[in-house]
Amino acid sequence: MKNKLPKIICLLLAITLSFCVTGCNKKGSTKKPKKSASKSNSSVLDSAYSNEPIIDDEDEIVESEEDEEDEAVTYEVLPVQNGSTPINSNFGGFGGVQMSFAYLPDGSGANRLPMEQWQAQMEYDRIAGSMRVGRIRTLYGPGMVWNYQQQKFEWDPEKNAALKGFYKGVEEWQKRGVEVVFSPIWALSHLLANRGDWKNTNPKTVDYTTFVGCGITEGDDYEKTLKNFRKFVCDTVLNFKANGIHNAKYLTAFTECNLSYQYISAPEGTAPLPEDATARQKRHYDILCEKYAEAVKALDAGLRDSGLRSSYKIVGPCDNFARDFEYTDPEQYSILTKYTLENLSDYVDIIGTHQYSYGNDYSESLFYENIETTLGKTVQMAKAKGKEIWLDEYNASLNGDIKFAQRLITQDNPIRGIAQAATHLGALNSGFDHAILWALSDVQWPNTRDTIEFQSGLQAGGLLRSPLVSTVPYKPWYAISLITRYTGAGTVYQVEQGTDLYISCVKRNDGHYTVIMVNYSVDDVPVQVQFEKGLGRKTFYRHTYNSGDVVATTQAKIIGVSRIVKNVSRNIHDTLPGYSVTVYTTDPS
Repeated sequence: MKNKLPKIICLLLAITLSFCVTGCNKKGSTKKPKKSASKSNSSVLDSAYSNEPIIDDEDEIVESEEDEEDEAVTYEVLPVQNGSTPINSNFGGFGGVQMSFAYLPDGSGANRLPMEQWQAQMEYDRIAGSMRVGRIRTLYGPGMVWNYQQQKFEWDPEKNAALKGFYKGVEEWQKRGVEVVFSPIWALSHLLANRGDWKNTNPKTVDYTTFVGCGITEGDDYEKTLKNFRKFVCDTVLNFKANGIHNAKYLTAFTECNLSYQYISAPEGTAPLPEDATARQKRHYDILCEKYAEAVKALDAGLRDSGLRSSYKIVGPCDNFARDFEYTDPEQYSILTKYTLENLSDYVDIIGTHQYSYGNDYSESLFYENIETTLGKTVQMAKAKGKEIWLDEYNASLNGDIKFAQRLITQDNPIRGIAQAATHLGALNSGFDHAILWALSDVQWPNTRDTIEFQSGLQAGGLLRSPLVSTVPYKPWYAISLITRYTGAGTVYQVEQGTDLYISCVKRNDGHYTVIMVNYSVDDVPVQVQFEKGLGRKTFYRHTYNSGDVVATTQAKIIGVSRIVKNVSRNIHDTLPGYSVTVYTTDPS
C-alpha cells in the first residue's frame, strides 16, 4: 500500500487536471464559454509563425461533438452546398493596399519619415505574418525615379534615396512571400494633361509622390506622352529585375479610370451636355474609352520591349463605376470593363474594379448587399469571357465628408469590423477571384497637404495605426485579421444567407475548411451550419470577434480559439453573439 499510494494520488491528479483543461461541456454546442473579466479577445500566444492553436484561455475552451444540438433551441439553418458546383474555384485570398513608404526619405522634413527599423518590421510582420496577407497593392510612380536637380531619371538606387527606399520596402514583402501589385502611373488623367494641380510646381523641390511631369507628360501631346510612358514602363521592369525584385508581378491600368474626365474639361468639339445630364454622360465614355485603350497598349508595349511581358499581368480598368449609376439600377455595369472585354482582351489579363459599400451608420445591415447588387453584372461579364476578375479596391464606409478627426474615431468603432466583414463576404460570394482592401494601415506620406483624409502627412483609413503614431490596432483589425488569416486561396462554395446573418465557406487549396459567419443583429442567434456533403469527421476551431467585448492592445494578437468541435461531418451548432464575426476553421495554427 505504501508503494501504491503515490500512484493513486498521481492518477487522481491527472484525472482532475484533464477536466480542468478541457472544460468538458457535453451541451457546449449552444452554450458560450464563460468570460473572464481580465481577458480580452486578444490571444495569449503569438502564433503568427506557429502551428500550435492560438488559445485565448485554456480554462475556457469548450470541446464538443457534432450533432449535440439542444432540442429546446430553434436554430437558424445556414446551408453550405459543398457537394454542388462552387461559386468560384479560383479564389486567390484577400489582399490589401499598403504603401511601401516605410523606408522612403522625406524630401521636405515636414512629415515623420522614415520609420525606425522596429516600426517598419512590425508593420510588415503584422500584415504578412499575423494577417497572412499574400498580395498587396502599392504605389509607385515616376516621382520616385526622377532627379529633380538634374531633371532626368536616376535608376541607380545608390544615387537615388527614394528608389532605394522603395526597393527596400518591396524586398521586405519579398522576404515574407508577399506578391506586389503596383501602378507605373497612378491615374489615367495624369497622362491626359499636364495640369498645374497635378504636377510639382517647384521642379527643383523633391516630391516623391508626383506622378505627372517627371519626363513623361508632354503637355497636350498625348502621342509623345505615351511614347515616354512606354519607355518608363520598360525601364522600370528591367531595373526591378536588375535589383532582385521578383515579387512585383502585376501592373494596374490604372486607378479609377472612369473619373478621368471629372477633373479635366472634355476635349474641344464635344457637344454641350444638357443640365440634367447623367453621371455616365458627364464621364464622356465615348472619348474616354479610346484614350484608355491607347494608354493600355502603351503599357503592354513597354512590357514587351523589356522582354518580360510573360512575367507580369496587367489589371484593368480598375474603375469605380458605381458612381455612374443609381444604386437601384439592376442593369448597372462597368462600361470600361465591357469595352475592355470587347476590344482589349489581348492586352488586359485581369479585370479589376472598385466599390465602396456606403451606409449612414455601421450598424445598418446593408454592406453585404451593396457589393453583390452593384457589381454582380460586371462579374458575370468577366466570367463569361473567361477573365479573372479582382475587386482591387473596396471597403465599408460612411456617407458624407467625414473630417479627419472623425475618421480616426470611426475607424476604431468595433461595429465597423462587422460592416467590413460583411463586405468581405459580399466579395467572396459574388465570385471575385481576389479582393484588395483599402487599406491595411494608416500611412505617413512624404510631402502631403492637409485634407479631410490627410493630416500632417498621415492618411487615415486603415485597420492598423501607423507605427509612427501608435502600435495599438484599430478594433476592427481583430475581425478582419481572422478572415484574412484563415481564408486563403481556394474554392468558395455556394451558401444560403440567413436573416441579418451572412455566411461564406472556403475550402483552401491546402485542404483546410474555413466557415465565416457575421451576425448583423443585436441579438444572440442560434445557428446550424449544415454541410451538403459530409466532411469525414473533421475538427473545427472557433474564433469569435464580439464587438461588445473586443479590447485592442499593443501586442496585436490574433483572437484565439474559444471552442473546439470534433468529428464534424455535416453539422455545426452554435450561438452567435450579437454584432459578431465568428470563424470556424480546421486550421489549428
